[in-house]
Amino acid sequence: MSVANIDLDSYLIPSAPDHGGVVAPDQSHKRSRPGASETEIQRHYDIGNDFYRRWLGETMAYSAALWSPDRPDATLEEAQRNKVKYHVDQALSRGARRVLDCGCGWGAILEELSQVRRVPECTGITLSSAQVDWIAAQDWPGVQPRLESWQSHEPAESYDAIIACGVLEHAADPTQTADERIATYRHFFERCHRWSRCGARVSLQFIAHGAIGEAARARVASLTQQIFPGTAIPRLQEVLCAAEDLFHVAVVHNHARDYARTCHIWRARLRENERDVVGRWGSELYAQYCKYLMACEAGFTMNNLALYRMTVVRNRAKAAM
Repeated sequence: MSVANIDLDSYLIPSAPDHGGVVAPDQSHKRSRPGASETEIQRHYDIGNDFYRRWLGETMAYSAALWSPDRPDATLEEAQRNKVKYHVDQALSRGARRVLDCGCGWGAILEELSQVRRVPECTGITLSSAQVDWIAAQDWPGVQPRLESWQSHEPAESYDAIIACGVLEHAADPTQTADERIATYRHFFERCHRWSRCGARVSLQFIAHGAIGEAARARVASLTQQIFPGTAIPRLQEVLCAAEDLFHVAVVHNHARDYARTCHIWRARLRENERDVVGRWGSELYAQYCKYLMACEAGFTMNNLALYRMTVVRNRAKAAM
């Protein structure tokens, strides 16, 4: 099926299984903060490292890869390493000794910081215990994975650089108004300002709504809720407004086609492993992820979704907390 012919409504998932992955919103308690709860994050990312390894590949990078114009034929693994190198290059300054990877996933960026760039202190924070265990088992010098949220993180010293891939999508709540979402993103940038030294750079990567109407935006949000409950996709202008005065924008790119290509390859690999995945995790989970990745590919191809890579630089202004 061509992604150009997809009716997004047909890819909305009617029910959520109870074995993790595609989950219903956590309604066990009133939310103490906006965004996905620890339970919702863990139910998605802690299905099992083996499940994600089947289709993410050896880098275990669960975000868009980056293909360079001079290497359009690069493999997914090469493009993922190129993405990691891009963010590290954007964030690091000469002599950087302390770096935070906020939303560190399975540690691809931490590995680059420790093994290639030889940064002495590399901290990664995530709400997934499976990811913390995975990183800890690698025993990379100077790397400290922590099971905590960005709202609760309190470093002992300032960071020289911060990298945050896929954090803003999980920060806000789908019930929030635009002003409330901006306030949530503002809180994130206030925290980054507080954690970092003057002039420090923050390299961000996040999915955002494209140039679409409210009806299409609602369909995208509905699909998102069925895979990542408790989260809200931002708009670029909301993020820019939230960072104002605290950081100034140095670089911003929309690489939506990179994410479309990444999702296409992920889905192909998932289908190659159909027998194993269905045997271990069930046909329902397999079908849901195939549909989800197909719909995401379509969203990025048709510009319903954007993939922003943005670098901001810390201003001197003191952030109010």
